[in-house]
Amino acid sequence: MKKIFTIIILLMLMIILYSEIPDIYQYKPIPGDGLDIFLLDKTTVHSFGYRSSIEYNNYLIIKLLNIERGKAGMEEESDFKADYFPWQIINTKDMTLGEISKEINRVYEKEFDIDSVFVTIGIFGDMNKVAVSIGSGRSNYISFQWGKTFRYYINFVEARILSNEPNTVYIIREGKEDMIVVDLDDIVLPKDQIFLYPQSISVRGNVNYQRDFPYTPGFTIKEYIGLAGGISDNGDLSKVTVTDENGKRVKSNEDIKPGYSLYIGKSFLGIAKDVSLIISIFLGIYSIITILTPLIP
Repeated sequence: MKKIFTIIILLMLMIILYSEIPDIYQYKPIPGDGLDIFLLDKTTVHSFGYRSSIEYNNYLIIKLLNIERGKAGMEEESDFKADYFPWQIINTKDMTLGEISKEINRVYEKEFDIDSVFVTIGIFGDMNKVAVSIGSGRSNYISFQWGKTFRYYINFVEARILSNEPNTVYIIREGKEDMIVVDLDDIVLPKDQIFLYPQSISVRGNVNYQRDFPYTPGFTIKEYIGLAGGISDNGDLSKVTVTDENGKRVKSNEDIKPGYSLYIGKSFLGIAKDVSLIISIFLGIYSIITILTPLIP
């Protein structure tokens, strides 16, 4: 108990002293992340603890170890009774740590007189990497750590302070459509992609994700389209228009340079769909007019 209360107090102090660090309880675990789970009952006679990992299908398997202390208290190890309770499975998809804590409370509230549930990150899984590109055409992948700054990750791969570089970096963040600018001392969030060079390539038209992407030397048109999620159902890879930073059209077989824009045109099927939609609209309007004309005096 004393250890658990000490951990709680330390966490509260960290939140107060480092308010700029995002709330870990708003974090949504992904497959591979390890969670430490603690339950306390209202009598403090029972405590339950377990470490589990988020499975590939977002399920969390919980098998609680029940430790029962006798009247002698925590000091008397011989007075302990320990056994496992049956497994419980929770679907954690799109759930934050805070929501997972509430769900565990709900699952076990009928069986135990629960006072508190604590769920913390034991380890961040291999899928939770931060990508850092220094313009070499390839990214460095570093294991995510909560509360670290962009300066930490950049120095991790470059082993130096960026004294001669601008005090900002460009990133792609999950849930955002375009690159955003951050300060070197801002906090990194899970799955952030860090780019040290502000040059960008615009990918628009019939792709799945229209947005700007950081310029990477050596990348081809197909690779930038791949970053945009590939062509959409109506797109045609043979109809790609490339323009330079001044809007002047260039040959598609030339090297892609910073500031270039790519526009992916529609396929014949996509054009046919548009024409069919327009015709349907006009036929609908014509039908309405035909029906209403006899009714007009």
